Amino acid sequence: MSWFYIKKNLTIFIALVLMLQTGQAQATASNNLLSIDITAAANSDYDSAFKLAQGLGMQVTSLSITWDEFETSANRFNPDENYLKTANDYYPEKNTQISLMLGFIDTNNLRLPRDLLQKDLDDPELINRFKAFIDYAFEQIPDLELSSLAINNEIDAYLGTNDQLWQDYQTFYKEITDYIHNNYPSIKIGTKITYDGLAGFARAQAKLVNSYSDIIMMTYYPIKPDFTVREPVDIEADIRDVLELYPNKNLYIMETGYPSSKLLASSQKKQAEFIKAIFQVWDLYAEQIKLIDFLWLHDLPPDALAAYGEYYNVDSKRFIAFIGSLGLRSYDGKDKLAFKALLQELKARGW
Repeated sequence: MSWFYIKKNLTIFIALVLMLQTGQAQATASNNLLSIDITAAANSDYDSAFKLAQGLGMQVTSLSITWDEFETSANRFNPDENYLKTANDYYPEKNTQISLMLGFIDTNNLRLPRDLLQKDLDDPELINRFKAFIDYAFEQIPDLELSSLAINNEIDAYLGTNDQLWQDYQTFYKEITDYIHNNYPSIKIGTKITYDGLAGFARAQAKLVNSYSDIIMMTYYPIKPDFTVREPVDIEADIRDVLELYPNKNLYIMETGYPSSKLLASSQKKQAEFIKAIFQVWDLYAEQIKLIDFLWLHDLPPDALAAYGEYYNVDSKRFIAFIGSLGLRSYDGKDKLAFKALLQELKARGW
């Protein structure tokens, strides 16, 4: 028996003992889900980008559908592009699950059909029409495997600190989760809320809403209010705070990322450190964190960034730098240090 063989197996044995002593179960492909939001590089080749992500071990990618894009007039579904049907045609044969978002709140934007814009969120007509939207959506995706269904995106950015809005949303959400549980019982349901909302200004309201959720859905970007970055060392305490608030439910980190722009006091090196840090956290809490989604595979096209500022009504060079440098690879298709770090962390865990 060679010394190399003894040394290798001794290392494995020590690692197993340490894991047993600490009660930790490392994040692995067999127990947890890796999601990547796929954006194409400058060549606009989505298939190549998809294959690259799948080669990393990606099991899930996301699809967001806003209500007003599909219900173009009252009780009439006529989208310009039926992304649901396209997804149903594309992803099943590639053995990829979808985390689907259906909603009318998209961060600070209200995306209701035009004739419902003046309705309260707990209005019976709005609720019943949204149920019809859910049924329509599921008719379009008979072959699609869903890892989860999010009802709305980053709701706290729209609901803010308005208690009445939160109460109205809670009524809406209970009705919708009951409907989905009764009609689509295999689907895991949640509503996306930012870290700042879950653990901060909307903690109490979010807790009431999430009493109806199967899973806790969080978006997480460790940045300051001016979009400059926080240190990767902060991540563990942030995520632990949320897990302690919801000890009996699994956490799905539906979006996470870290910009690399120097304008935000960051760099490619810091972005790579973030990747390593979030995997260390995933190892610590692998039994409760069941999915992490990384946003995005490639940086967005520079000429598209201004539109994001307009959509979110944020006039800030730092916001544009944030949105524009979240990719794991550059827009011209070159690996950033974060991409290399992600590959290393995934290989170490069997993806």
